[in-house]
Amino acid sequence: MCGHVTVAIFAAMFEDERITEGRYEQHTRAGIIPVEVDSGGKIWMSQPLPRFDLNAVSVAEAAPLLGLESKAIIDVASASSALRHVFVEVPDEQTLARLRPDDEGLRGLSASRGIDTIGVWCWQSGGQGRLRVRLRDLCHGVGDPEEAASGTTNGALACHIHRAGRIDAATNGEVRMIGEQGFEMGRASRVETILTEHSGNIASVRVGGHAEARLKGQYFLK
Repeated sequence: MCGHVTVAIFAAMFEDERITEGRYEQHTRAGIIPVEVDSGGKIWMSQPLPRFDLNAVSVAEAAPLLGLESKAIIDVASASSALRHVFVEVPDEQTLARLRPDDEGLRGLSASRGIDTIGVWCWQSGGQGRLRVRLRDLCHGVGDPEEAASGTTNGALACHIHRAGRIDAATNGEVRMIGEQGFEMGRASRVETILTEHSGNIASVRVGGHAEARLKGQYFLK
């Protein structure tokens, strides 16, 4: 299961006119994932409903592996809407920028605790039904030190924030989150998440965005 790869694949097929706007299914180890393509080529991927508290990491464990002092960490939590994520909240973008990840240590922690990614994030703005965050996603558990765009991580983070009671749904029952990611890598991205709730509980999770073509070519087989 991988959000940004899903968006990229469907965006490429749409651009090549191999598919049109509509609803599709993607078969993954996380289950059958509905994917929607709108007329402008924006891709929306549904995610499984969230689970929480699957992985426990303390502030004292996380801080040295991120190159931070413990007092620079506000909270550590975990959530999953496909992959297993640990979320480390820090106060601001400046703290995100000065992370110094211990790659070997993070690989070891992720392997021992069954963690797929560690999302380090800060709150930017919010109001009823809307919020904006800045995120860095350290993906040592799946073999990549950092990703510039992470659909599954953004979806799970929105679920965590909702569960913590830090954002109320709009009158239509939706919560929309913008996740800004990849800025520290020089690969800025914007990931949108929409939660719907019913009786105060999350009823659906969708993550979406546009993809930009970075490379095109042809393969010649002999």
